[in-house]
Amino acid sequence: MILLDSAQTYIGVLATFIVLCLFKNKGNEDNGNFLFSIFVKIGEGILAFVTEYIWELKYEINSIYENKEERRKERVSELLEKADSANKTRLLANRNAARMQENKFFKEATSIKNQFNPTNEIKTKEEFTFIALFSLIMILVIMFVDCLEFINIGTRVVYVNLLIALGCVYSFFLYKNFFIQKLANPSCEVQNENTPERFKKVDKGWMIVKVFFAFICWLILISFINQAWAWLSVLLLPFILGIGFLLIKSRWSELCIRYSRYNRIFILKHSAYILLFAGVCTLLIHLLLSYDFLYTYMEQNGQIKMLSDWNEVIALLQNKSLAKYASLVFFTLNGFFLPLLFGYIYLFIKEHLIMNEIKKIQKPHKSMVLQYEDEFRRIESEIEKQGN
Repeated sequence: MILLDSAQTYIGVLATFIVLCLFKNKGNEDNGNFLFSIFVKIGEGILAFVTEYIWELKYEINSIYENKEERRKERVSELLEKADSANKTRLLANRNAARMQENKFFKEATSIKNQFNPTNEIKTKEEFTFIALFSLIMILVIMFVDCLEFINIGTRVVYVNLLIALGCVYSFFLYKNFFIQKLANPSCEVQNENTPERFKKVDKGWMIVKVFFAFICWLILISFINQAWAWLSVLLLPFILGIGFLLIKSRWSELCIRYSRYNRIFILKHSAYILLFAGVCTLLIHLLLSYDFLYTYMEQNGQIKMLSDWNEVIALLQNKSLAKYASLVFFTLNGFFLPLLFGYIYLFIKEHLIMNEIKKIQKPHKSMVLQYEDEFRRIESEIEKQGN
């Protein structure tokens, strides 16, 4: 194994872990899905925290009217002994109305909290299994390419580096769709509606041509970047391809999200397109390096400096260490850290949305209790005047 070298065992272990993330969750069991188990535990922790937050806000309402320092309960009992029947009725109604606001808030807040069921919500997630499937395909292909020693090592390295760049772009869109789809929460009406848009299909051939044009633009652009910044030219590749994907697939992606077209077949098809596209781009670079017409043309036009800069970037793209460490970083992030990070961020967002909604419904109840507090002061003043 020339390309992956000592990283082979580590990437193989990652592949084994990724396989454990491909099981679909059924019922309340995790079926060996490591990520599912972690997210459920985090969700349960969020529920416990939100429950404690509700009790805290409930006590905040309660403390307005029944402040322990003022001994309000004892004070109400004292006033009831002094008050006439009309003021007794007003005093009891005032106290009961304040308690009712407190109970109403607790009931509404609990209802909001119960809408978040971490097990059911996480069980329906498919995006992370899509990313796991895509990453596993990438690992298998790269390890297979690493075995093809009859192919020039430089060509294999270019293919792997291009594959990693395309993988970064595609993974970005999968993570983006994860947040958009789950936070948008499309209605059942949208899911079930039958319109021409629902069955619209993209022209895949034209789409690939456009993305290939973006790659050609990158090949031209790198000749204008100084060879001292060759690493920047390589980093520009996924960004330029990403812009190409974004420009041609924005509407298509919107339709896929709207009508839930994302599934494992969808990922398998796109993985095949990415493998094929990387192969075509690798072939193009191989042809440019194998024939002299490009060098001859640029020498005749006095563009030796541009040619030197271009060669430096391609040489970096053929660097075995770049392919090795890019693979290590990509599969480590995509196979473990990013799903955990983005899953936690999603649950963190859900937690804050729930807490903000609960805080929002507390305000009118708290405001009403403050009004009852003012009314209590007036009733108290009237009873004291009658006693005197």
